[in-house]
Amino acid sequence: MALTTPALAFTPVASSNTAAIASNGNTPKISAFGTLTTSDLTFNRPTSCSALSGATTRFDAIVFTVSVAGNVTLSFEKADGGAISPNGSEFTGPNTFLLLYSGTFNPAAPLTNCTAFNDDISGSANRHSRITSNLAAGTHTAVLTPFAAVPVNAADDAALPWSYALAINLPTSTTVNSADDPGTGANSADDPGTTGASARLTCPAS
Repeated sequence: MALTTPALAFTPVASSNTAAIASNGNTPKISAFGTLTTSDLTFNRPTSCSALSGATTRFDAIVFTVSVAGNVTLSFEKADGGAISPNGSEFTGPNTFLLLYSGTFNPAAPLTNCTAFNDDISGSANRHSRITSNLAAGTHTAVLTPFAAVPVNAADDAALPWSYALAINLPTSTTVNSADDPGTGANSADDPGTTGASARLTCPAS
């Protein structure tokens, strides 16, 4: 199965949190590039989809729309097409926490619409996060945040800023927006309501 658009890259509206969105490989795989910084918005990080941690952490949100239901993997792992740095002195970090929301994400109500989460892929051996979930057609939001309120340089963690490429491996055509300030209405790439930071990739029927 091959993409009708074998490669696509563009620069959306200028933003400190969004660099580009691109297709990648021969499967419906796209990457949302960004940087999580100490100036990003904060929220009460969940520990699951039913409980809050009480830790106030920075976050980036990536809004994407799936046109056909199917399994979707979100990952920072190189093997999945993702990346994140710096990685800590033992290259097992940084210690990320990844959440998935159905529809919109509201940082003031971070449990609402939460459908999946992952802290560590493999405990202290791999502090990165990966989610695989069967998603209905429609809009979904991935949220990247640190596990710690203030990440520090350590064997399996790293202080902000973090540069990342979130691989979103999809079943078919998808639109992606990057946002760290949902719902503000500001005309920038940080607002998922704009169209300046979106791309559509189409995979033909096999």
